[in-house]
Amino acid sequence: MSVEDRFLQSHVTGDLSGARSSLADNSIVIYENGDERTRDAFIGDLERNSYWSGLTSHDRVIHIYDDAAVTHAILMIKLGGGQSDIVRTTGVYAKQAGAWRIVSWQTTPLGDAAKALSPH
Repeated sequence: MSVEDRFLQSHVTGDLSGARSSLADNSIVIYENGDERTRDAFIGDLERNSYWSGLTSHDRVIHIYDDAAVTHAILMIKLGGGQSDIVRTTGVYAKQAGAWRIVSWQTTPLGDAAKALSPH
């Protein structure tokens, strides 16, 4: 989904307007550690924190149900200092005014065993 691509790339490019336009006004973003953020709080976090240096998405699955959709994927995230992270993502979308928006986004860490699979 292009909205998911735009949302993920905003983490790399720092494109706050891209992140904002991807998220519904009442969206919730749940971080790997379980912390929950509203759209505005998430945008504030993205504005203050360093961005990812890159990412690769694998095994993305999209299920569309009329005006709702669910995605699942595995992300290999390149962080600063040569570090990386691997997470599983779940995105929940609603079509609002003819455009897809993220209403819920959650990342789940896959742990050290998954990092051994990373080519980085």
